[in-house]
Amino acid sequence: EKVIVMGHKIPDVDSFGASVGIYNIVKKSEKDCFIVIDTKEIDNTLDKVFSYLQDNGSDILSRIIQPSVALDIITSRTLLIIVDTQNPNLVIEPRLLHKAKSLAVIDHHRRGTEFIEAPDVIYTEIYASSTVELITELIEYYPHKIQIDADDATVMLAGMIVDTNNFTYRTGSRTFEAASFLRKQGADTLVVQTMLRESYEEHMLRAELFERVEITDDNMAIVMADNISNLTKVKLAQTADWIYCLPL
Repeated sequence: EKVIVMGHKIPDVDSFGASVGIYNIVKKSEKDCFIVIDTKEIDNTLDKVFSYLQDNGSDILSRIIQPSVALDIITSRTLLIIVDTQNPNLVIEPRLLHKAKSLAVIDHHRRGTEFIEAPDVIYTEIYASSTVELITELIEYYPHKIQIDADDATVMLAGMIVDTNNFTYRTGSRTFEAASFLRKQGADTLVVQTMLRESYEEHMLRAELFERVEITDDNMAIVMADNISNLTKVKLAQTADWIYCLPL
């Protein structure tokens, strides 16, 4: 009857990009599709993506619903698709898992000790660069030709770029094939770089952390931060990536 897509808490661009890809598949099948996101808990990068979509009048934003709304509209004839996680404790609204009669899981992470049990369909590929890569392949081989909106393709490509650190981490030939397909669908790499670009304040915060790097005798880089109020998980990950490139 309809499809609800849900990713992990504090969704990133890969999680949202995968949801956008599912939306395009469901739209081609002429079914209603909704994306569950708690708009109060998103990272700065995804906030920039939303601003881009809003400025371009994308209809994907009208498909975003709060977890409480999803709990109200889910029925026995609703397909719930979980993307970018397999951990039931990490999804945005765990109660949806118990209400769903039809459940699918699509993820590129290695299964941990806690995982969603007995889904109707599970598609995981730990060698994939991102969940967007998996969804893009599904779109490519879908029985009906799907033309993705250029804005949606741009968001999906952004998800791949974030998860691969600009195609430098965990990439293979399939990664570049998926990226090429999204480019053919109209994905704009310049817009992606603009969306993912750090603000002055963000850059200075990372530079401040960088100044505090201390190298131990066994070549471990450690950073101590005084004020952690502005340090999101994304910013910590970006700082760690930056420090990893240090010539020790």
